[in-house]
Amino acid sequence: MTKKFFYVLLIVFCIFLPSTKFSDAYRSKSNVKTIEEISCSILDNDYPLRIIDNPKITIKNSNILLHFDIDKEFESVNDFNKFTSFDYFSKKLRYQLFTNHNKTTLYNHDFTFIANTKKDSYEYTNKLPNEQLVFKTRSQLIMNNEIIYTSNEFKKKFNEIASLFPREKINGYDDFEIFMYGYEFFNTMTKRGRYYDPETDNNLVVKAVKDKFGITTEEYEKIYEKYYLLY
Repeated sequence: MTKKFFYVLLIVFCIFLPSTKFSDAYRSKSNVKTIEEISCSILDNDYPLRIIDNPKITIKNSNILLHFDIDKEFESVNDFNKFTSFDYFSKKLRYQLFTNHNKTTLYNHDFTFIANTKKDSYEYTNKLPNEQLVFKTRSQLIMNNEIIYTSNEFKKKFNEIASLFPREKINGYDDFEIFMYGYEFFNTMTKRGRYYDPETDNNLVVKAVKDKFGITTEEYEKIYEKYYLLY
């Protein structure tokens, strides 16, 4: 290798490495800003009492970490409501990342939420066992190093939780009936997600729902987002 060629390689390396680091840093800041904007929107629209608030965001490897401030009233609610406060936020965040910002792949990250009061410390985790099944997550809430509630316990209350949602009529049909049809159609078609192909299956579910109930894609998306917490 000639000295001239060596110097050319050295110059290229010195130019490329800083630009790569700059690109990564820019992407990281952009991703944090995206999550900040979505978080503010969720809190503004869905948390009027601000029982959780002011998330501080860090992204490391494939984990998104949010540190929350929590209202003093948080300590007085039961474990189910504590869990739901974080779980609903988590699902709304992942939904928004998947539907509106899917080019970033942030929707495939695991989530960790941290919050502390003078008395208690909380850690909520939401993990994605299968990156293709974006809405099939597993979550748990830990208080003072002890698990107090999990997504498995939440799913056992499906009917009870579903009854809390106000029903609406869409094209003469109960919107929850429409949601359940899409939910069961997906589970039957994919064997509960085992054979899920996002390239084709999402469109097949939407088409089946539209054909059966005579609704638009936009109407189904609104129904899906409304009952998404039930997944």
